Amino acid sequence: MFIILALAMILANTVLLVATILQLPGNWIMVLIACGLSRWGPEPAMFSPWLLIGIAIVALGAELLEMAAGAAGARRAGGSRRGAFLALIGSLAGGILGTFIVPLIGSIIGACIGAFLGALIGEISGGRALKESLHSGKGAAKGRLAGMAIKLGAGGLIWLSTAIAAFWP
Repeated sequence: MFIILALAMILANTVLLVATILQLPGNWIMVLIACGLSRWGPEPAMFSPWLLIGIAIVALGAELLEMAAGAAGARRAGGSRRGAFLALIGSLAGGILGTFIVPLIGSIIGACIGAFLGALIGEISGGRALKESLHSGKGAAKGRLAGMAIKLGAGGLIWLSTAIAAFWP
């Protein structure tokens, strides 16, 4: 029974890793599955409390980095605080809208376009030239994409950690 549960978890976590690519909460559901298996799974518990805390910290850190990456990209490209803030807002709005416009990958495209447009609008409304504003917008879009890659890498780490720990006490 233990091996069947572990293999089912690995299969579910693989699907959830793909869900993370699509901007769904795959990392968090992987953490919840691990917690559930530790609480209600076979005895002894499949995962230690330290592993559960560790993967929760990884998931939280990845969320925060992903959210901030677009704003950081805009700032790094020379953008203002206003541009960075609007890149964050645009990224969130674009991710939501993109999900409904283009199935599967729309949230990724929408988040990057939203970050770009948010930074662009923030810089232009702040009196910056179009060229500088475009540079800030590109930085926001690249930052947002990098944030998504960080979140996917964190999901891979959660997947690997739980897969190893399920079979290696």
